Amino acid sequence: MAEQYCQYCHNHWKYKKEYEKHLACCAYFYHLRRTPKPEMDDYGCTLPTQKELFRFVQELALKCERLEKEVVRLRNTVGIRQKKVIADCLNRTGQTPLYEFAEWWKRITLQLPFEPTPSEGNDMDAHWSMINNVFLFRVFKQDLVEGIKNALQAFVDTETSIPVRCFVQKPGVFYIYSGGGWRHMTNVDFETMIDFLSQLFVREFLAWQRENACSVDQDERRCEEQMIYMMRVNSMRPSKEKGMAEIRKWWFSKLEENATRTLETEFV
Repeated sequence: MAEQYCQYCHNHWKYKKEYEKHLACCAYFYHLRRTPKPEMDDYGCTLPTQKELFRFVQELALKCERLEKEVVRLRNTVGIRQKKVIADCLNRTGQTPLYEFAEWWKRITLQLPFEPTPSEGNDMDAHWSMINNVFLFRVFKQDLVEGIKNALQAFVDTETSIPVRCFVQKPGVFYIYSGGGWRHMTNVDFETMIDFLSQLFVREFLAWQRENACSVDQDERRCEEQMIYMMRVNSMRPSKEKGMAEIRKWWFSKLEENATRTLETEFV
């Protein structure tokens, strides 16, 4: 059997079957090298050369740089407008609070009458003295954070002039009336108020503890319950920082207003 000769790569093949397999592939690459076809993507578009791709990347980088500068400019413009809108909203005539912030929250008390609902009343043992304070009851059933939320909400609901405000234009930022004007509420301002409320709960708990001293001394289970209540009253869970962050986020959601709408309403 004569050897088969490949006219493209000049190799010899002993068997015809192997030669035919080789020939189809060799002929394709032979013609491709001499008449190269542009590479295409899955959609039939010609792929760019390295030079073209480099220029394209350069143009994109320049566009991104210009867009970043424009975004910074727009943010600054929006920030200035928001500050002006908020300042106008805070300083409207006839809107000065009756109390400054530090005086205002010192008026908070936990002395509201409490009449438990039937479901709450059924949870209490008949021999266990009724907790006659809704806020303290909330702490006993849940935790100190929920008790503080409940007390703050009840106090705000009874007030007609509140020296603390917040706006959707500035998420997480509170403004308080202090020193004859409005300013940002600092972490110290907020923590001082929370510490005051925490002490109110401690004093209320001590008064409740004295009232129930006889029941606790006569029943070991009562003593264990009292220990749990004392831990809930004396600390936030899981930590004071997380507890304050939760209260702050909750309070913002309760007080937030839209400064733009407030001003629009004034001029309608």
